[in-house]
Amino acid sequence: MNNVYINTGMEKAFEARFLNRQSNLATVTGFKALRVMKAESGPYYVILTLWDSAQDFHNWQESSQYQKTHKKRGTSSGLDREVVARKHSFNVRFHIQNQ
Repeated sequence: MNNVYINTGMEKAFEARFLNRQSNLATVTGFKALRVMKAESGPYYVILTLWDSAQDFHNWQESSQYQKTHKKRGTSSGLDREVVARKHSFNVRFHIQNQ
């Protein structure tokens, strides 16, 4: 779950670029769902991905698909330059065990 802090006035730019980007997640083994939620107050968005297993998630993070999806991160054309305030953004991971 990524908690993404959007710089003031950049919400529409974030939504346009994030929601309209090419995503290959549906083709990744173990991927179940992606949810994007906007806070009622404040400039935060929560991006939640659900996976069959922690290993599937880790495999995706190590994949060429992940590298391709995040290739602009930290570059002049990446969302994290003007739109996203990385120093205020963070992620949280939950692991739910079946009993």
